[in-house]
Amino acid sequence: MENPFELMLEKQNNMETLLRQLLNNPVQGGISGGVEVEKPMTTKQAAEFLGISASAVRHNDDIPRYKRGGILFFYKSELNQYIKTGFVKISAKTALTRKTPTNRANGAGAHE
Repeated sequence: MENPFELMLEKQNNMETLLRQLLNNPVQGGISGGVEVEKPMTTKQAAEFLGISASAVRHNDDIPRYKRGGILFFYKSELNQYIKTGFVKISAKTALTRKTPTNRANGAGAHE
């Protein structure tokens, strides 16, 4: 039977080797240490990403955000998750259907 202390020492050495590799090979475009940090987006950037106005972003409390010093910040990963879960999925046919305004002349609605 193998000595459990030798086995633990071997595993510890493997972990140290892996940690050294992570610290010496940073992720491209990220910070040293192999960890990439997501930069926060401004309200304008979040609005452009979502395809809505900055005002709509500021006034929609369902959109994930952080506030620091009176300034709103957004993270792209959280906005992607919001898009996946926060919007109602519609069919292509529904998206192409256009509602027409009510015909006030004869009092009939034109939502046919």
